[in-house]
Amino acid sequence: MSMYIMLMGVLVFSGMAVFSNKIALQAKMRSSAYQVARQQMETLKSTSFERLAAVSDTAFSIPDDVIASLPGNTNSKYEVQGLYNIQDSTSTLKQANVRIRWRNASTPEGKVAPWSEVRLGTILVKPGSVTAGAPTSGSSGSSGGGLLGGLLGGKS
Repeated sequence: MSMYIMLMGVLVFSGMAVFSNKIALQAKMRSSAYQVARQQMETLKSTSFERLAAVSDTAFSIPDDVIASLPGNTNSKYEVQGLYNIQDSTSTLKQANVRIRWRNASTPEGKVAPWSEVRLGTILVKPGSVTAGAPTSGSSGSSGGGLLGGLLGGKS
């Protein structure tokens, strides 16, 4: 009986060790994906506002050093994609979204695994447009209050 209890304990412990290893690998993937998404977002933010045309999901390359650092990279264990899109909100506002997606190329059952992903988004404002509604010197009262005034209906 004691041998059975010890065997069950070992099986439970080994199952937990495998599960914690999967969680650690997923955390490493998520961290790497977040860093790549941040780099791509910084690239988009540094691009001239006028050059950022509205585009739907557009692929961008993931740096080779990041792919090389992924667990199982030598046996093509993971599929990794980088996508971004730009949406025109108004003539002075655009929304930029970046997604990094990854999944196991196949599961032990031979099925295609679902995608995991990291998403980042930001609002880009045309330079000079935030203060466009601010009162000029010498005028009295309030006349819009820039972006905040525009969002609040021109009231201060």
